[in-house]
Parts: sequence; structure tokens; C-alpha cells
Amino acid sequence: MNQVRSKFSDLFVYSLGSMTKLLTAISIMQLNERSEVSLSDPVAKYIPSFASTRVASEPSQSISEPLKTEGLFREITIKDLLTHTSGMTYSGMTFTGVKTISDILYENAGFLNWSETLDSFVNTAAKLHLAFQPGKDFEYSLSFDVLGRIIEIVTDLASR
Repeated sequence: MNQVRSKFSDLFVYSLGSMTKLLTAISIMQLNERSEVSLSDPVAKYIPSFASTRVASEPSQSISEPLKTEGLFREITIKDLLTHTSGMTYSGMTFTGVKTISDILYENAGFLNWSETLDSFVNTAAKLHLAFQPGKDFEYSLSFDVLGRIIEIVTDLASR
């Protein structure tokens, strides 16, 4: 019985990270209900560093070539962040041993790990080129980290 209980409690420790996505989504929707944010708001309205975000235009290109990019067809919105359709990615999400476009994008941006604050982390993430145009596809990503920063900004949590 103790072995089962121990394994069960370990499951909760490792699952907590994604459980916070629910709380983040609820917080954003409450701010939306109070008209403090709109789901159609561009992310750059709250985090100006997203105004210069670009998209990797040829994800299948050789790693040895300079990364080819293009501008956004439209800005990333809060809805894109909520639905993981922002074009952002996570690095190293595949376990095949083959470098993915996400890995290349992270390396090119010099993005290695968590920063000291959510503000600096998100501003660094804004330098990453997107893997696809916003709204075009779905990929589990850093989107909820960005939503967390928007919540901080709108509610002024960062200054408390």
C-alpha cells in the first residue's frame, strides 16, 4: 500500500506544472469578463517586445544555413495563446534525438533556460522566431507563460 501511495503522490508532483494552465486560463477569462483584456487583443499591446516577432519561413531548411524568416501575417492574440495557436513552441518536445525546428529556433535566439523573472523570461521568448504563422496550426508551447505575464501586467501583480 505504501508503494502505491508513494507512486501516486509522485504523479501529483510532476503533473502540477500543466495544472496551472487551468488557473491561468480562468484568470484570463475573468479579466475578459471584466473587460480588462479582450481575447482579440494583440499580445504586443501588453508586451511590446512581441511587436517585432518573426516567423521561420522554411522550417525544413538545413541547420547550416542562416535561418530564413518572414513577418507576421497578423499579430499574435490572447486567443492564440489560450489555444496554443500562437506559433510559439517548446524546445526539445520530441524524444527522437533529431533536432526539430523548435530546437533550432531556441538555439538561434540564445534561449537556454528560465530567467530570474517572468518579465525577463517572456521578453527573451519574444525574440524567438515563431514556427508558424499565428492561428495556422497548433503546438503546445510557451503561450501560457506569456499569458501569466499579461495577467501580472493587467493586475499589476508584478509590482506588489
